[in-house]
Amino acid sequence: SLEKVVAELQRQFREVKDALAAAVSSNDHLREQLHEQQMRFQDKSKDSLECQAPFTERLSENQRIAEAELALTAKQIKAMDAELQECDQELVRLLNVQEA
Repeated sequence: SLEKVVAELQRQFREVKDALAAAVSSNDHLREQLHEQQMRFQDKSKDSLECQAPFTERLSENQRIAEAELALTAKQIKAMDAELQECDQELVRLLNVQEA
């Protein structure tokens, strides 16, 4: 009978409609969860970068200090080398004076 077929199709339509509504609701819920998770990860990433910044700055400062100390040490070594050469020349002069 046609009425039974129509009733069955209407029942199936309601079931499909309910299933679709449940799927849409689930998708919305998942979308919300993904958004919340993305926000948490962004916050953690931001916190991590903020936490790293002082260490990065300190490392850069320590590197600048080390480079300055290295340059100063190189300058001191050069000056000591020049002084050593002067001492050697003076020693040779004194030995020559003593032999003469």
